[in-house]
Amino acid sequence: MAFNALWKPGSNAVAGMQEDGSNNPALVIYLDPDSLAILPPADPAARPEFIRLLREIRDSADELAVFLTKQSAGTRQESEHVASGPIDSGGGAESAAGSAHGDGGGSVG
Repeated sequence: MAFNALWKPGSNAVAGMQEDGSNNPALVIYLDPDSLAILPPADPAARPEFIRLLREIRDSADELAVFLTKQSAGTRQESEHVASGPIDSGGGAESAAGSAHGDGGGSVG
């Protein structure tokens, strides 16, 4: 029987490894207010596959974080561009770079 679920974590969501001193460590995600625990298989022979899954979860979480960070940065840049108006195309970046180097951005002749 398959089980599919979607959660939208609250602002106090956290994740981490839970170890209670027994032989039952778990990856626990406290989703605020719900929680999800992923337990390793009892059979040590099955643990390499479980370790592979944990690493896939880690890598996928990092990939999603990078994606969302870039998406947020793009949205911020769009908002800043709209708020400040169109960029001056009359030598803006080049003149600023020249000024930073002390040459006034003028041409060399």
